[in-house]
Amino acid sequence: MRLRPRSAVLVTLLALAACTPTYNWREVRPGGPMVALLPCKPELRSRPVPLGRPAALTVTLTVAACEAGGLHWGLSVAEVRQPQQVGPALAALESALASNLGAAIVRPVGPVPVAGQTPHGESRQALMEGRDPSGAPLVARSWVWARGSWVAQASVLSRGQPTSAQQEAIAAFAAGLRTAP
Repeated sequence: MRLRPRSAVLVTLLALAACTPTYNWREVRPGGPMVALLPCKPELRSRPVPLGRPAALTVTLTVAACEAGGLHWGLSVAEVRQPQQVGPALAALESALASNLGAAIVRPVGPVPVAGQTPHGESRQALMEGRDPSGAPLVARSWVWARGSWVAQASVLSRGQPTSAQQEAIAAFAAGLRTAP
């Protein structure tokens, strides 16, 4: 069997990350075509959420989230139904995470490496630095992307800068983001 380059990288990253019992990788499909590999068994929750300013759009947001290796992992998905709402919804997802962290600066760090995504100007990978309610530093890496009328945000939160082992797990997580046909 011959692996495509992306598949070979994913297999290698997962093999490295799997060498420790800290991570128990599993495929998660919280809704629509969005798929992620999470390193722990997630809790799934859905709720209506207003997106954008003013809150002209309310969607049912489904969140799959868990904690492993000292990090908080999550994938949030929603269907916006109308193509013109995709961009504002992606921006609102990123803005909401930054607001929750109290992050004054959101630094785009590159494109989203999600296989099967619909190209969109608001799709991106970002780094945010904020603080928790006690004032301790929080760092979040976020990916927002779309597939058709579905929008998604994957995120990883750490207390301070991630260790090298955590960075390897984050890379494996990013490599496992995709959309299903």
